[in-house]
Amino acid sequence: MIKKYKIEGMTCGNCVASVKKHLESAEEISEANIQLEEPQASLKLVGMLDISELQAIVAEAGSYKITAL
Repeated sequence: MIKKYKIEGMTCGNCVASVKKHLESAEEISEANIQLEEPQASLKLVGMLDISELQAIVAEAGSYKITAL
């Protein structure tokens, strides 16, 4: 299942790489496609994650916020 989310706080390629790395470290996410121009993530989920779990993962990467689109 693929779900899309808005990500706030990314300003550069390093931000994208950090968010991607942290999201893909979760067992429930098999692939994370992150784009900077329209800051969002397209996540390929193989398990269930609620938004609070995603927020915690993204917060580990830095001062970013993730919300459902």
